Amino acid sequence: MNFKLSWRNIWRNKRRSLITIGSIFFSVFFCVIMLSFSNGVWNHVIDETLRTQAGHIQIHQKGYWDDQVIDNFMEMDSSTISAIESIENIAYTSPRIETFTMASTEKLTKPCILMGVDPARENRMSSLARHIIDGTYLNKNDDGALIGKALSDYLKLGVGDTMALIGQGYHGASAATLLVIRGILQLPSPEMNSRFIYTSLSKAQDFISFPNGESGLLITLKNERKMNDVIKKIKSKIDASQYEVLHGLLPWKSY
Repeated sequence: MNFKLSWRNIWRNKRRSLITIGSIFFSVFFCVIMLSFSNGVWNHVIDETLRTQAGHIQIHQKGYWDDQVIDNFMEMDSSTISAIESIENIAYTSPRIETFTMASTEKLTKPCILMGVDPARENRMSSLARHIIDGTYLNKNDDGALIGKALSDYLKLGVGDTMALIGQGYHGASAATLLVIRGILQLPSPEMNSRFIYTSLSKAQDFISFPNGESGLLITLKNERKMNDVIKKIKSKIDASQYEVLHGLLPWKSY
């Protein structure tokens, strides 16, 4: 009885009811569309960040993430890296050195992040070479550097110019070197564009006086939904007491 009365009351004024129903319908419809769009964009940004910068999985020396100093860098031989790369669902790996340094020219200085990378592996992972707007990409044992456009503007450096780096090396050793600018990068992040310096892994290892040292190994997956399975296989191929395996998005969460 109550339902019949309610139904009759709705249609007693059809125009009013249709306007109300239409308003609610389109409000909900556009809210769903906007939420779906924003979630899609956000998920795409996260996925691109993991695939090109952080990696879906990271491997570090045990304790590195809690105390990110050079003395906690790891050593991993090429056979172990090859064994990891052979695991199904792993697309790329990229060993890296990430350390802080002071970049300096004749009159200007700026604190920066030095990224030591294997140029070929890094380019497969992050397509770094396509961000070059002037100059050339690095080769395997290059002793030069790539810097962001904003950093080059600040330090007033161009391709072929030289900058000095000063920092701290392994076990308290002094770290200092000169790098010739091989290329200028237009990077997607303003922070990266103004602070990142890329050089070859071998040159970065020489800078910190730690041959074969690495801050970590970044791993990109073909299908991130199989991450837990890949992590189990990785741990079976490494010394779990020496290394920690971390999620790229939540690197403080170890497995």
